Amino acid sequence: MTFSDLWDVDMTDVVKNRTWWWWWWLYFFDNPDDPQRPLQLMVLWATRNAQRVRIDDVEWQNEGDIVRKDGEVAFGGMSGAWLYDGKKMHDPLFLEKGNMRTVWDDSKGSLIMESTSKGSTSKSATSKESTSKESTSKEATSRKNEFTGKPDEYKLAYDNGDVKLDLLMTPWTDWMGGIVPTGKKYLGKFSYRMLKIRGMKAGGTIEYGGNKLKVKGTTYFQKVRINSPTSPWYWAVLHSPKGSFIDYFMPHLGLSMFRGKHAHKTILDRGEKHISRSFQFYDHRTDKLHKVKNVKMKKRYENDLPIFTLGGFEDGKRVLLEMTTYSRACKEISQPLMGLFKTTLFYNEYPAFVTRFEYEDEDGLVTLKDIGPMFGNCEHAWGIV
Repeated sequence: MTFSDLWDVDMTDVVKNRTWWWWWWLYFFDNPDDPQRPLQLMVLWATRNAQRVRIDDVEWQNEGDIVRKDGEVAFGGMSGAWLYDGKKMHDPLFLEKGNMRTVWDDSKGSLIMESTSKGSTSKSATSKESTSKESTSKEATSRKNEFTGKPDEYKLAYDNGDVKLDLLMTPWTDWMGGIVPTGKKYLGKFSYRMLKIRGMKAGGTIEYGGNKLKVKGTTYFQKVRINSPTSPWYWAVLHSPKGSFIDYFMPHLGLSMFRGKHAHKTILDRGEKHISRSFQFYDHRTDKLHKVKNVKMKKRYENDLPIFTLGGFEDGKRVLLEMTTYSRACKEISQPLMGLFKTTLFYNEYPAFVTRFEYEDEDGLVTLKDIGPMFGNCEHAWGIV
């Protein structure tokens, strides 16, 4: 893995109409009014080798190929963000399509987007008085949308006249800050590849709807290529302020592939056949990474928000993890299949905090009392696209 891989668009063995590339930052900012429930921000840039994709009410048409040169790639795609500001979810904070390019050399790189459409911005982000969750089309388009960086420092800048982001990401710990390659090959070309930064310090300002927030906290980064139809999954990333880390990834097949609504309750929420079930926990006190591959997920709902409970045993190791969510962002992503038929994925992201944690192996038992509070984001996606 080289630094250029963070910016390059890998075209090896792509699956026709079903290969995604995306880059995204997920931020957890201090919330003095309720420390257990951090403010959260997600910012994403993505492209797909399909002719047409719709995200919520914004449709993107692929009007050109991905053009690769030495140290540069140009492509069309979409960019979006959501914000939980400590009181309510602004989803989308913005959502727009445009032309993108990545450029890099051995020491630095950039992803830059030029908007080609009206910016779709949530009413709740553009008006203090509005409480509507619907989206409205704004004449304002982004004057700046980019992130730039070198291995130990990154910057994110966005400005569409209504929303402005100015964020700086700097080192946290050596273990958290490294660029980590991961992935899995399932069958033939079907696979995923990922580069992730488990954690960095983050701070700056967020402006929206006449509000200006000065923020500080931590952030997580992923660059992902999914080389297959995108099926349901569970995923989470969790930070402790002291530097411990948890994540898991549980893609699956089953009846949830046929779910076609936003609603949580459905008879199709069962019969999951997991493709993989991976969990890992990094303990900052011992500088050890613990992995359990045989985990299962259960969930229940309170106030129409999920409480996820993960548990598992493997080779003398035991884990129990309960995560309570406190808000929801949901993207409806659809793509034509044949004629009037389409495939649709409901991509849900839930700000969450850990209400129970136990990890036990031959060295003993670890709980929240040992590592401190943990918070992060849980994903649950259903449908297929």
